[in-house]
Amino acid sequence: MKTDSEVVSFPHPDTLDDPLTSVLRERARRLLAQAVEVEAKTFLAVMTRRLPIRKEGNREERRNTMTREILAAALALICLCLTYAMAQAIHFFERRST
Repeated sequence: MKTDSEVVSFPHPDTLDDPLTSVLRERARRLLAQAVEVEAKTFLAVMTRRLPIRKEGNREERRNTMTREILAAALALICLCLTYAMAQAIHFFERRST
């Protein structure tokens, strides 16, 4: 029995630049960025609500055990770490698909 075989080389995934792949990659990046933003906003909201509140007279006053500046710095650090992790994950999976 005779068999003919021909090896077909597929393009390297890094060089794959068709419109569909570009759209999918861009959409995936946007979804990851939105997920990071939602996580950061949720963290900030949770941490802000955890500040103890005491009542004085007719108004509520927050005791700033954690000031807004600390929360803003924590949020910025979390965003930075998540962005770095997201970039590393994208790079890892792009390399792995090669």
